[in-house]
Amino acid sequence: MKVLILCSANFGRSQSLAYFLQEYAREHGLNLEVKSAGTNKAVIDELAQIGVRNTKLNETVLNAFDKAAHGQIKRAPAVAKPVSEELVNWADRIFAVDQKVMDKLAAKFPRAMSKTVLAKEFVAGKKLPLSAGFKDAHSDGKAKRFRQGTKQSTLKNPQPKAFRLMSIEAKHLAKGIGRRLR
Repeated sequence: MKVLILCSANFGRSQSLAYFLQEYAREHGLNLEVKSAGTNKAVIDELAQIGVRNTKLNETVLNAFDKAAHGQIKRAPAVAKPVSEELVNWADRIFAVDQKVMDKLAAKFPRAMSKTVLAKEFVAGKKLPLSAGFKDAHSDGKAKRFRQGTKQSTLKNPQPKAFRLMSIEAKHLAKGIGRRLR
């Protein structure tokens, strides 16, 4: 089965969830091919300018992945990429990390909605409140939300604890998805 994981920036939530889901599939003999992408091209473009060259950001994300994987990390996060028609067509199942991501996907690729579900709802097997989405590393209430322009973003000033908690949640969510896909 081909699985596409979507978040907004494709740097934290979707990549960590894709990584842990691929690891779960490998460990349990599931035939899954997993890719990730983002729905917010402006943020992805900003990552291309600052993120991939920002060693503090990369180090923070890698440390978060490594701690959630109990020191067993096997690769670095890939470069962020936007969702495309090609990726949507490739996927058998699409998991969105929150409702905003679902809404953006529906606006751009309405036909994709028949194979798309919120990740947490899939694991729970039922509808959940909108507040139950998979939180990103920018939504801890203290970190500033990402904004283009001259305002400092958490991408330039990463919050290690927020990324670590996000990676731990991704690991648990991946395990739940893997169990349901068996």
